[in-house]
Amino acid sequence: MAKRASSGDGGLLSQDELGLMRAAIAKELGVDLVWGDDPTLELHKLPLGIAAFDAALDGGFAFDRISVLVGEFSAGKTLLAMLAMRAAQQRGMSVAFIDVEKSWVAQWAQQVGVDPARVIVVRPRTGEAAFGAALALVRRRVGLLVMDSLAALSADAELAVDEGETFERQFVGVQARLIGRGLRLIEAENRGTMVLCINQLRMAVGGYGNPETMPGGKAPGFYAWQLVRVRRGAFIEEGTGDSKRRVGYQLRIRVEKNKQGAPFKEASIPFYYTGELDELAGLMELAIERGVVRAEPPYYYVGERRIYGRPRLLQAIKDEPELRATIERAVDDIPEVDI
Repeated sequence: MAKRASSGDGGLLSQDELGLMRAAIAKELGVDLVWGDDPTLELHKLPLGIAAFDAALDGGFAFDRISVLVGEFSAGKTLLAMLAMRAAQQRGMSVAFIDVEKSWVAQWAQQVGVDPARVIVVRPRTGEAAFGAALALVRRRVGLLVMDSLAALSADAELAVDEGETFERQFVGVQARLIGRGLRLIEAENRGTMVLCINQLRMAVGGYGNPETMPGGKAPGFYAWQLVRVRRGAFIEEGTGDSKRRVGYQLRIRVEKNKQGAPFKEASIPFYYTGELDELAGLMELAIERGVVRAEPPYYYVGERRIYGRPRLLQAIKDEPELRATIERAVDDIPEVDI
C-alpha cells in the first residue's frame, strides 16, 4: 500500500502524487521545486581557520546568506571581515569589497594576510550605487562580498538637494528604506555568495531600554543569518612605566543571532597592531572551556601532563607541534552541547 501524506485541506496524497503535483506546479510557475533533502539546499560554510572563532560561529560564515558585523569604532569589524577575505582567498575564491566609507588600505589588508591584487574594490558615491554594485557582483556569483559599511550609505535624495539645503532639509527614514530595499534585493538574487555587511552602533534618542541601535532600522537584524557583535577587549601592553605602550588588544566576538547553531557564543583572540593574531591563545582558551585541558589553577593538565600557569601552557602549545596537534584533534572530536 502506497505511503500517504496529509495535505493542507485534510486530504491524503501519496508520495507519487506529491511528485506529480510538484512537477505540475514547477511547469506552471516556471520555477524549480525540490524536496527538502535536496543537495542544492545544503548549507556551506567558510571556516576562518581560527579555532575559537569557528567554534563561536558554528563552523564559520555561511555562503548564500547575509551576515552582519556590528560594533563600536575601532572594535575590529573590518578586521574580522578581512580575516574572512583571507580564508576565502586561501581557498581560491573571488573576493569583492564595497568601500563606502573609504576604509580599504591595501597595505593593512596585506598585513592581515589578504592579497590586495586579488580583491575587487568598489567606491560608490551613493547608497543606490553601492547596492547596484553589490547586486551586479552577487549576480555574477562572486565568492565573498564585503560592504563597509551600511551606516555610511547616503541616498540619492540626500545628495541631490540644492546647494545650501544639504543640512537644512530632513530625510526621515530615507537610509532605513534604502538599506531595507537593498538587502531585500540581495537576498532575492543571491545564489551562493557570502555577503558580510559591516554596520555601526548609534545611541537611540530617549532614555528607555538599550540605548544602542543600528543604522538601517530593524532590516539588518532580520536579514542577518548571523549577527556578530565585535568588541575591543583589554589592551595588550608592553614595557613598564613611561615606556609602556599599547601593542594590541583582545578581539572579542559575540554571536547574538545564529541561524545555523546556538546564539550568544563568545570568543576572544589577542590581536597585535602588526597584523598578527595569537590564534593559539584562542585555541588554548577553547580547549580549557571544552575540558580538553583540565584547569585546576595554577596547574593545567593535558592528559597526565601537568603544566604550571597559563603562560607556560601557552608557550608549550606554541613550542611543541605534537602537543598542539593533540589539543586540536581533541577539540574537534568533542561535540558542543548547547544548553
